[in-house]
Amino acid sequence: MPINRRRKVRKPGALQACIFGLDGAKLVACQTVNFSDGGAKIVVSSGAEIPREFLLIFSTDGKVRRRCQMMWRNGGDIGVRFVP
Repeated sequence: MPINRRRKVRKPGALQACIFGLDGAKLVACQTVNFSDGGAKIVVSSGAEIPREFLLIFSTDGKVRRRCQMMWRNGGDIGVRFVP
């Protein structure tokens, strides 16, 4: 069984979101599986190219967003840490 190294408790939550590059270019749609104050698990199509750092946009107007750093990836499942 894998060791849980998370500092904050993750809560389940399926939210539609979009991944944007740091330059503002839309890359791909995704969905959250769970999240915490410190990070999230998201799902994308397994072949999608995702940069190490990106913006995760939760609202249609782009005001609800988090800058993310990819911590791990397994196919379409991605674990991210929210960064300032």
